Amino acid sequence: MKPELLLAIQGVATIMAMVVLICRAGRMTRDTPAAVRHQHAALFAGLAVSLVVPPLAGKAAITLGIVAFLALSAPRWRHGVPADLQRGDRQM
Repeated sequence: MKPELLLAIQGVATIMAMVVLICRAGRMTRDTPAAVRHQHAALFAGLAVSLVVPPLAGKAAITLGIVAFLALSAPRWRHGVPADLQRGDRQM
């Protein structure tokens, strides 16, 4: 495949991921833990930066955003499923 096509696919996928994060953030309530908000903000920032830097640096930005997302969630998952996710009335 041509590098230009791969960059275009990456750009579209990145923008789609950013839209998903915006939609998820819009559904968050006051009860949403701050760590979850920070996770989404870190991932969004990594994706946004990846669109304006050279391709190799963009991959690094996406990777750092994902690592930050996972690192911010680690304390919530340390001892199992977080209490706010164990409710039986949760809708998917």
